[in-house]
This record gives sequence, structure tokens and C-alpha cells, in this order.
Amino acid sequence: MKRMISLGKISSSKTSFTSFLSAKKNYITTTNNNSIFPFALYVKVNNYHSSLINQFNKNNEDSSANENNNTIISPKRYPNDNNNRQRRYDYRRNNNSESTTTSDESGSNPHRHHRYRSNHFNRNKDNNNESTFKKNFDNMFNNNSRNIITKNSVDVWNFPKIELPFDSEFNFKKVAEGKDDENIPFEDEDKIKKLEKLFKEITSKYILNNISFKNEAKCLQYDLIFELFCNEIIFLKNRNLTLNKLFYETLKFHPNNILELNNLPLIDENETDINKTTTKTATLSEICITDSGFSEYFSKWFNLYIQQRYLNEFILYNEALKTCDMTNPFKYLKRNLFGRKIIYHLGPTNSGKTHHALKRLSSAENGLYCGPLRLLAQEVFTKMNTQYGCRCNLLTGQEVRRVPGSQHISCTIEMANVKEIYDVAVIDEIQMIADNQRGNAWTRALLGLQAKELHLCGDGSALGIVKNLLFNDGRFDNEIISEVVEATTEDQEEGAQKQIVRFTKKGVLDTLEVVYYERMQPLKPLSQSLNGKVDNIEDNDCIVAFSRNQIFEIKKLIEMNTKKKCCVIYGALPPEVRAEQADLYNDPEQTDFKVLVASDAVGMGLNLNIKRVVFYKMAKYDSTVNGIAALSPTLVKQIAGRAGRRGFHEFGEVTTFFNDELDYLHQCLSSPVEEITQAGLFPDYSQIESFAKVIYPNQVATAEGKGLSIYNILQKFFALSKVHKDFFFCDYQHVMTVAKAVDQVEFTENLTLREKYEFVTAPVPGYDRAVETHIKYVESFASPHVKTVPLHMDIDNILRILDKVREGTSMLGQQVSNTNNNNSSGNGRQPRSLVSVYIQEALKNIEFYHKMIDLYLWLGNRYPLRFDRDIAEETRELLMTEMVESLITQTEENKRLKAILALRNAHTRNYLGDKEANVEDNKKVLIGNEYFKKVNKNQVEKENGEVKDLLDVIIDGMK
Repeated sequence: MKRMISLGKISSSKTSFTSFLSAKKNYITTTNNNSIFPFALYVKVNNYHSSLINQFNKNNEDSSANENNNTIISPKRYPNDNNNRQRRYDYRRNNNSESTTTSDESGSNPHRHHRYRSNHFNRNKDNNNESTFKKNFDNMFNNNSRNIITKNSVDVWNFPKIELPFDSEFNFKKVAEGKDDENIPFEDEDKIKKLEKLFKEITSKYILNNISFKNEAKCLQYDLIFELFCNEIIFLKNRNLTLNKLFYETLKFHPNNILELNNLPLIDENETDINKTTTKTATLSEICITDSGFSEYFSKWFNLYIQQRYLNEFILYNEALKTCDMTNPFKYLKRNLFGRKIIYHLGPTNSGKTHHALKRLSSAENGLYCGPLRLLAQEVFTKMNTQYGCRCNLLTGQEVRRVPGSQHISCTIEMANVKEIYDVAVIDEIQMIADNQRGNAWTRALLGLQAKELHLCGDGSALGIVKNLLFNDGRFDNEIISEVVEATTEDQEEGAQKQIVRFTKKGVLDTLEVVYYERMQPLKPLSQSLNGKVDNIEDNDCIVAFSRNQIFEIKKLIEMNTKKKCCVIYGALPPEVRAEQADLYNDPEQTDFKVLVASDAVGMGLNLNIKRVVFYKMAKYDSTVNGIAALSPTLVKQIAGRAGRRGFHEFGEVTTFFNDELDYLHQCLSSPVEEITQAGLFPDYSQIESFAKVIYPNQVATAEGKGLSIYNILQKFFALSKVHKDFFFCDYQHVMTVAKAVDQVEFTENLTLREKYEFVTAPVPGYDRAVETHIKYVESFASPHVKTVPLHMDIDNILRILDKVREGTSMLGQQVSNTNNNNSSGNGRQPRSLVSVYIQEALKNIEFYHKMIDLYLWLGNRYPLRFDRDIAEETRELLMTEMVESLITQTEENKRLKAILALRNAHTRNYLGDKEANVEDNKKVLIGNEYFKKVNKNQVEKENGEVKDLLDVIIDGMK
């Protein structure tokens, strides 16, 4: 375990600095292999500070040791030197606030952020401005705590002026080895202790964690060297006037000082809520350190210190920086050695653009289809082998199917091989290049696929970014030339315009042609909603909702209040079940399942005979805002476009379930296309390996990176990387979460760096239960005692739940008896049975286990000797069968609940009469095939004397 040394715990005795370096040596030599701090750096630390230690001890011969004091006592001062007292560089908040006002008015402070140069606020001159400022400040506080500050309205803040200019010729080593500067100002002993404590607080709590400062720091072992840097300033501030002034410059930017400067409430240091404290610290760090310009200023001194004290670390940093530089991703993504003809099939949903690209693919001698979903890859695989008469293989992360003699491949886009050469390749849904999780796969395919003819299919949102990536890679300054050409008879496609727009650029071998498509069937936005009534739902409708629970509630509502049955499609359903539900919905021979309840999963990957799309809600949960947000126009158009499939309907329709959301639907459909400006990026293993070789050359070369921390490597890689303006890093927070867990598993030292990278980039669902199961796979894989990695699933528990579903119908009455009598309109509360609860629970577990089996198969494709694919396939087939049966059981259950509801509303009165009617105890009623004696309105008595609830008897009679 690493033993971290805190500056606040260093003894104040004369040997404190020696002890500090000794402790650092102990830290360096006892740390595990995850540390990248080389022992040679410790030797340099010791050499650089040896003279400082000797001088420090000499100056402290007359100082008394105080072992119980946690602050550092500075070297002996000159109490009798009145001239030094007069010239001292004192830290006074009042003086600072007065000088700052003058500085703001003159705009002479070169370190201030540009938006603070003007005179935004002068509290001494304008009381109205003061009240306005405080009002704005109050708006910056969170509702939960007045001590949590946001970055709104910061343009009115005042900041201290930086008076000490940066000196690039300053030499830290000479200061440590030289004599004391006689011009050092004298400070009272008690006061200097307090100031040192403040200095440690601002450096360790704010500057150390400031993102802007971290990005500017030119070292890999950032925390350790920054601690040494701050410690040296404390020790040497009484020896050198420049460091003395730097010490006080830093104090001026303590957040409490800046808050006081602006007449704002100070930080509550006694706050016990960790979340509030973290938010406050991070926000104040950005405002007080970054926005004031101090972050950039202080980083210059720190980088100068690194170059002079730890030159090897500085050189290592620059070498590592080259390996993780993402400002020119074209150099490793563009692999094609010949000019590619790129055709962009641009059009809305149901325009036939993908069909035309697949026709061209099937006519080529060899080719590749890259789809966004496993479901789409499977569909294309089937079509190519049947409809297009072209032999084709299937390649996904979980499945490989090979057809003898095949020269074509249908794959998910992550599986695309960019090293092979193809005659024709197709990239579907190119607009997903901006996806926050998977956009890097489209970027890699667009730039890296070596295809003589590359077809892109998608809407118009990605056209701009595609042109930028193809032509503006920084190699040539020539302009992009565009021309409109007539399509040849061979190029003309049904649904496409007769003219093609062609883009070229001198010096670039690739050419881009844009073929525009229009919808084959018109889409009509309706002026009326369904008014919130399920009675208005028609055959071939698709009701779109955005949560799993909501989907099943709508399905239940429809099936209990109409004669219709519903199919369901949502993202958590396995692709096989989604395809089966789609086939059932599309089947022209069946007349029962003619309504589809689905999520936004219908917007991609399935051909459905939908005539009308009905949005149940126009909002969904958005993780980026951590709450409910309105649907984007792009998503609305994509989903609405599924209505009106050619060959089945003359036109498509779209509306909403409720009236109050109809206007927003029309706004989305009429809005212009949102242009994509950036493409996703993520480092592949070759980049991570190159980066690791610079930092850990011995471990990577001799042990394949065994024992290295994948979390530390990725963390440093992303911290150092800089990205080109046309790109962004895909969301890597989930990857970092998995990486931290992988580093902590038992026998993690047995895993190579490549194996760890494979595990952390595996398609692990983003919730805790899935990560826990994945870590069990990693532990079993790393263990020398496990030959075959088990599934780690309690399948028997699922089967037990399903058995309860089949046997538990007798429990319905207990749930139904508490429902009200006014549910036939669909607006009241519906009866909920235990069977429904069991079905929901079973479906959730089956969906989870299916995702885990998919993950298991994904890993099995990479390590076939350690993962049992046969067992996983058999288990998946079992789960698929049970899931389909569960969906059918749920539909049957809704029918039973509907019949029970009808009995409750009507037949109860027929049996027992109205509530006010007199009940004759001896009168018998026939229920099913048995006679019962009435006890009261709600109970009956059997011939054997057993008293039962009326509804229980009615339910038993339905069996």
C-alpha cells in the first residue's frame, strides 16, 4: 500500500525537512509497481536538496523544537532589523481590495481574464451596483445550500492584482544553495504560522485539484512533485525575496479572501455534507483560481521548477505527450493508400437509401456492411443470403456465422477490419459519429476503411463533419471544390434526385458524392391528438414511450380497455426477441397483435408496418442533465419517419397521445436539421501501449505490462491528451469506473496490459449489478485456480419465478378486490395481480442475464479457451424461450384482468343485488358450476360451510 505524506503533518523541528525527504524516499521505495515515479528521481530529489537541508539545519540551531505543532517553523528571522520591517511585503486584505479597484478601473492587470478588464463593479462608489451584485450572488447559490456556488454571473467579480511578474530566469537550485537575502521582510512568528497554514490549504485544497492548473502542469507524477514544490516555497520564502512574494501572491487568491473582497459570505469550513463541500471546492477552484488568471500564472512557476529540479520527469512528460496527442488523429486513423470514391446517401427514414447501398454491395466481388446494431447486422446478413442472392458472413461481438464461399461480411461497426481491402463498403447511420458513447467507431470506419467505394447512409446532419474529416486534415490549404453533375442512368436510383453534388480537393485522393433522397411515402403530422383515450388507438399504430415500466403500463391499459393485443419493443429486450415481436406485428395473417408499444428503439434497425406513430410523451430521461428533458428534433424525426412503410401504406401519420404536446411535435418536425460539428474519438490499444511504454518501459517490454494499473495509465492518458477541434472524447467515465474495479480484483497482477484493456473496454452495461458480474468474470479469468470462467448466474431462480407465474393465478383475487369499480373508461386505476408482478420481475432478470450472456460471449470470442461459449448459447436459448412465453403470458393475464374487471362492474350486482337490497341468507346463487349461499354482499358460503370472498369464487370459476 502507498503511504501518502501530508504537508500538514510534518514536524516543526529543525530536522523536519530531512524527515520529509526521508519519508518521500520511504514512499518511493515501498510503493508497488503501479507507481511511475522512478527511483532515479528520488536520487535527484536528494541531491538537489542536500545543500538546502544543511543550510536549513544550520539556521535552526537556535530554534526550539515543538513536536506537537503540525505547522512548519521558518528559519531564524531578523527581529531587530527595522529597515526590513519597513520594506516587508505584507499581506493585507484591505490594501489589496483598494488596489484592486484601481487596477480594475485602469485595466492594467495583464493576468486578469479578458472579461474582467472593464469596471464591472465598484462597491465604494455605487450602492445600487452593490445591491444588484448581491442579488446576482444570491442567484448563484443552490436551493439546497447557500454555500454552493455556481459559475453564473461571475463577470461581476473582483479579483486581486498579481504584482510579481513571472521570471523565466529564476533559478530554484541556486536559491536553495545560496545565502539568505537580507531584504526579506520580517513577520511575527504566530502570524507566519497562520499564513503557512493558509498557504497549505489553498495549494492542497484548491490549486492541486484545479483542472486548468493540472492541464498546464508538465509532469506525470503531478501530486508528488507539486507537494515538493509547495514545501520548498514555504521553506525558502524566508531566504529569497521572489519566493517570499510568490508565497503572498498565492495567499491573495484564497477563495475566502476573494469572497471577502467582493463582500460575499465566506466558506463554511465546518460543513459536514461531503457532496456540498466537494461541489463548493470544485466551483470555487474554477472561479478563484482559473477565472482570475492565477492558474495560468502559478503554473508557469511550477513548470519552471519541474524543468530545473526534475529534468528527467519533464523529458518523460514530453515524450508521453507525443504518444497521447490527439490533435491530429488523421495520422493514425487514415490508412487508405489509394483514392476512395465515397457516396453519401442522404435522406430521411423510409427513403430507400440503405436499400440502394446494399444493392451496390451485393453486386461487388467482395464487400463489408457496418451497422449500428447487432439486429441490423443480422437482418442484412439474412437479406444478403436470400433477397440479394449474395453469400455473406455475420460478424458481431457475440456471434460469428460463416457461409462457405462467402466474400462479403455483415458486421457491427466496432468489428470492422480496417486492415483489409474491400471493393465496396457500407457504413449505416453515419450520423451516429456524434454519439457520446460509440461515436469513435464511426470515426474509425470513415477514416480507416480501405474500400475502393465507400457508401455512407444517413440524414443530412453529418454531411458537414464528413466533409471536414475527409478534406480538412491539415495537410492541404486548398479550397474544397463542389460541382453539381447529372446522375448517369446507371447511378439513378428510385427515390433519388437526378443530380449529384460532387466534392473534391486538390491534393486529396478521396472524392465525395452526395445523392439526395426523398421519402417514398408522405408523412402527415395530424392536427388532432388521441385526447388521452386508448379507445382512439387503431390497428397498425405504434405508441412510443420512453421507459420500460411505462411501456408495460400502456400495453396493459390498451389490452384491458380494448379488444386489441400489443407487441412490445424496447432497448433492453434481446435482439432476437425484438425481431420476433416485429415479425409478429408485421405478420399479415394474424389479426390480433396489431398495436405496437415501443421505445425509441423502433427508430433504428427494424422494418415495421406502422401506419401511425403516437408519442405518449415528448420527453425522456437525459443522463447529461440528470433529469427529464424534451426530445430532440432529430430523435423525433427519426421515430416519426417509421410511419408509412412503402408497400403497406400510402402515407404515414404522426401525432401525440395528449393534446398539450401536439404543438411541440409540429415544431420538431418543421425544424431544420441540427448540424453535427464534432466526431467521437477513443484511444485504441496500440495508443495505450505506446503511452505505457514511455512511462513503464521495463514492465511493458519484459512482462507485457503485468502488474501495471490500467486505471492510472488511462487517467494520465486522458489528462495529457489534447483533442482536435473536430473531435471529442467519447464518454470514458464508465470505462474509468470499470478500470478502477479491474485493478482491485484478486490476482490482477496476472493480467497483461492488453487483457486489462479488453476487460475495461468490453460492452458492460452502465449499472452496478452489471459491473459486479463483469468483475466476477475478471476475477475468474485472472485466477490460476479457475480453468473455465463460469456464467455467475442463478438461472434456477428465474425458472422458479416463471413457475410461480404459471401456478399463481389463484392469488389474483387478493389483488383485484381492492380496486375501484370505475375502470372501464381506461382513466381509473387498473387491477394489478401478483402474476403481473412475477412477470415483470422475471422479465427484468431475464433481460439482465441476457446482457450478461452477451458480455460473456463477447469475451469468449476473444478468449475462447477460457470461456464456455456452448453453455452460454444454450442458456441464452432457454432465456429467449422463457422471455417470449412471458410476454404472451402477460397478454393473457391482461385479458383475465379485463374479464375480472367486467365481472366486478356488472356480474356482482347480478349475483347479490344492490348494496341497499335486503339479502336473504337462504337464497343460493349459481357461480360457475356450483351453488353458493349468500352471506352478505361480498361473501358467499359453500355447501361444506366454508365462507369465501365472492371475487375469489368468480376467479376460481374462470379456471
